[in-house]
Amino acid sequence: MTVKIKNTSTKKAMKSIKLTFAEESGELICDGLGTAYLPLLGAGNEYAWVINLTAANTAKSGEHKATITAEYEDDEGTQLTSSDTVRIPVRQSVSLEYSGAALPAKLVQGDSSAVSVVFMNTGKSTIYNCIMQFDVEGVSSGGSILIGTIAAGESKSGTANLRPDSGILGEVSGALTISYEDDYGEKYSESVEVSSTVTEKAVAASADEAKENRNPLWWLFLLLGLTVGGAAGAGIPLAIISRKRRLEDEKRL
Repeated sequence: MTVKIKNTSTKKAMKSIKLTFAEESGELICDGLGTAYLPLLGAGNEYAWVINLTAANTAKSGEHKATITAEYEDDEGTQLTSSDTVRIPVRQSVSLEYSGAALPAKLVQGDSSAVSVVFMNTGKSTIYNCIMQFDVEGVSSGGSILIGTIAAGESKSGTANLRPDSGILGEVSGALTISYEDDYGEKYSESVEVSSTVTEKAVAASADEAKENRNPLWWLFLLLGLTVGGAAGAGIPLAIISRKRRLEDEKRL
């Protein structure tokens, strides 16, 4: 950073000048002690003070307020002070990582499947307006999903409910698009290719079919029942006839 100090007097010089840099948050570090000395600055002259600044790893993105102070004497030896405020923009790195950005291996025709994606802010700047959207042909996703603001070092998740259309079968593919902004409103966007296979929905069996599946040999039990029942029924009249004949034979005797 370069700060220009100008003696606005048209007649008097500035003597024994001490320049001081001070930043309120303490997140901007300057080389040395942040001071400079000038023995003299003549009337109407200016001096360019170069300050080498480094932002701390924990420095917040955005404008940082700093004060430049000049202490000096005039030609009569009077002690004077002048100061001004400057705003220094700090821009930290932006980095977003994510996991779970994929479709299930199989999607069922007409059924909804939940897909959750975790977003991790691994940069030093806050991420704003993070949005994810699945765009897969033949698969409804419900549109864009707002993840929102993610502070540095934090994570958030979003869930999309994907539902294949009733006429879609087989392999489907598309993309997951992720967009977000930094502290200065700059927009970022990236896409991930995704794919899956849509399978046909199984049809539930009817009550009769379910009963047949539980008793596949029901007709055999019915035939056996009829055969045994018929034999037992035939045995009753035969037994009655046989007893009647015995009684008639005994009377003859």
